[in-house]
Parts: sequence; C-alpha cells; structure tokens
Amino acid sequence: MNEKMSNSCKGKIVSEETKQKLSLINMGRKVSLESIEKTRLANLGKVSPMKGKHHTKEARFKLSIINKGKVSNMKGKHHTLETRKKISEMAIKQFKEKGHPMKGKHLTLEQKIRLKPYQFKKGHIPYSKGIPLTRERKEQISLQHSKDKCTFWQGGKSFEPYSIDWTRTLRRSIRERDNYLCMICLKYGYDVHHIDYNKKNCNPDNLITLCRGCHMKTNLNRSKWIAYFKRKP
Repeated sequence: MNEKMSNSCKGKIVSEETKQKLSLINMGRKVSLESIEKTRLANLGKVSPMKGKHHTKEARFKLSIINKGKVSNMKGKHHTLETRKKISEMAIKQFKEKGHPMKGKHLTLEQKIRLKPYQFKKGHIPYSKGIPLTRERKEQISLQHSKDKCTFWQGGKSFEPYSIDWTRTLRRSIRERDNYLCMICLKYGYDVHHIDYNKKNCNPDNLITLCRGCHMKTNLNRSKWIAYFKRKP
C-alpha cells in the first residue's frame, strides 16, 4: 500500500493536510532493516539538495514551531560502544581531511553577543557544587583519562628514563643561564625542557627554561614548538 501511495504521489506537491494524515498513519511504526538498507542504497552517492545552503529565518521559525514539544527519539537511550566508536572515527577522519570547522572563520558581533552568556555561564550553578567527590569517583575519573584514553598520550614517552647526564647541577646551570626566566612568556621559570623531546639528549643547546604553564602547553603540537625554539635566537 505504501509503495502504491509513493508511486501515485511521485512528482506531485503534497498538501499539509495529506502530510499530517501520513504522519499520523506512520506514527509509532518501526522502520524495518530492509527499508533502511534500500533507502541507504538509493541515496548512495547523491548530494543533499541543502548542501551549501541555509534555511531562511522564516523556515527556521516554522521548523521550531513544528518541532516544539516533540520528544527526541534518543531520549533516555544511549549509543552502543560500537556506534560511539564509529562516530568518533568519522569525526577524526573529517577533522584530518578538512581541519577544524571554524578554521579561518570569525564570529560576527551578533554571534559573539548571543554566545557571551553561554561562554561565561552567567548565573549558572553546576550540579556538583558543594558535593565532594568520593575516592571511588576520583579513581573512576583517573581511569577514564589515563594512558591511551587521554588526548595528550604520546605512547608512554613520559615514562622513558632520563640519561645519566640529567643532574641537578645541569638543570641549575640551565636556569642560571636563562636568568630563571621562561623563554616563552618571560615570567619566572623553573622547569627545564628538552627542545627535541628526547630525554637522552642533554646537550645544553637542547635545553631551555620554561614556567610550569608554558611547559604544559608545549606537550601539544610538538613539531610546532620544535620549529619555534629552533628559530628563536
């Protein structure tokens, strides 16, 4: 019956009343896996008609009215581990291919004004305020962000042993040479950093003084920081 209806309506403009009737007929029905696969194969390689376009203010307003009060299909549900893994893999792939979606773009003054209360969370009280974390919860959080689960993980480089030359005397001499100043922000610095990130290379030319904040910052984009320190006289 649905196939007959779809064939009869093909190429015709369907009225709002008919759309509402069809939505009521199909309400609560579950789409079979065969139908999903057919739809996927039919749309394979097709470009969305909305690609590169944006809804008008009127269209957005109409959509908001239509969807007002509707409950999301995912409410109270959670994605499976397989689905989450697929989503993360797709996001990483897109990020590598296209880069950050906001790269080279700038927010307009209107957007900045609109986002300001959300950025600074004016009047927002976190749900965990005043509730101390239990030891179990702390251990759980640490496990969730440890080793390869952490974004800063570099394959366990931090656990590599230093060379015999890495002594207190050497570190003190580097700090004195740099006048206890951070070579990035020129504030008080105490940490001694390896420019090429090789713990075995303790040549004074490969060591530099940094403050704690800048030292943490150099853990990201390592190739960029190596080039930066090599350019610096």
